[in-house]
Amino acid sequence: MTGSDGSHAPRDVTLALKRVSTSLRIGTQVRPVVVQVDLAAGAGEIVGLVGESGSGKSMTARTIADALPPGAAVSGEVLLHGENLLAMNRRRRREVQPSIGMVFQDPRAFIDPLWRVEDHLTEGLRVHKGLSRAEARVRAIELLDTVGIDQPERRIHQYPGEMSGGMLQRVMIAGALSVEPAVLLADEATTALDVTTQAGIVRLLDRLRRERGLAVLFITHDLALANAICDRVCVMYAGRIVEVRSGRRIFDDPRHPYTMGLLAARPKLDSRSRRLPVIHGTPISAMDAPSGCAFHPRCPYVLPECRSEIPPLVAVDGGVARCFRAKEGAARLSASSQVGSQANVALAVSEEGKECT
Repeated sequence: MTGSDGSHAPRDVTLALKRVSTSLRIGTQVRPVVVQVDLAAGAGEIVGLVGESGSGKSMTARTIADALPPGAAVSGEVLLHGENLLAMNRRRRREVQPSIGMVFQDPRAFIDPLWRVEDHLTEGLRVHKGLSRAEARVRAIELLDTVGIDQPERRIHQYPGEMSGGMLQRVMIAGALSVEPAVLLADEATTALDVTTQAGIVRLLDRLRRERGLAVLFITHDLALANAICDRVCVMYAGRIVEVRSGRRIFDDPRHPYTMGLLAARPKLDSRSRRLPVIHGTPISAMDAPSGCAFHPRCPYVLPECRSEIPPLVAVDGGVARCFRAKEGAARLSASSQVGSQANVALAVSEEGKECT
């Protein structure tokens, strides 16, 4: 993908998804969860993937990591350094799999409470790097120090129950880094943490991508957090990418009504409001998407064609957006919106979108 200034497409692409679709088998049916997704991340770049629960963010990451449930079907191309992971046989896929590290939202759900930290970190080093137990232990201590855990020689002997959630998340990051990946998938890696610990994890990811040249896919529901750390932000709704631009451009001038709604729903620190604006209606997954634009039942700017046609991604300032009215911008949409309740929603969304800087 290339925008008007090319700012949303990395030059040195490490990971690229091209028209990737993922479907899951539910009973006797095969239902879509990710639809025709294109995105790319270069070395040393953090790309955000933002959206409500059910939008397909985690399934996109699991598609990349080959961590889908049995019966799942994937089409398109997942390219790692130009090589299509989906076209590989199982043996080749196992060989390249260590190049993709993944950090999950809740470390306690993915770390065995009966294993010491040393056991978690040394297993991958011994299997994938061929290190001896002693060599793996030395390397594990170095990794704990790298991710900012103090007294790593002592911590390595501890069990998960002896550590805080923030420390366990750092252990997970250390484990993901242990086999020197080229890509790091951070799936809501800061959501379950307090604000101070969250800030520490964000700083850690930012430092690691710069020092190691990692291509990071940072999955979150928080647009403000994505803006703080990401080079580019991909907004996802009902399994599709609906806007791709830099975080600053999205905050200053969102071009998709869903992005406008997400920004409007954020509370402001410099003023008080009796009631925050909301995106009317219920979030949906790709499984439940209606015909046409999946967002049209909730959109205050809907056109007749939105109900029957899927909008293409069109070039806008510094990126792309999937909307028939993407080139109008928030201010023009607000001015041209229809009267009544839809106009009130449009005005609230527009005003909040303009004030988020």
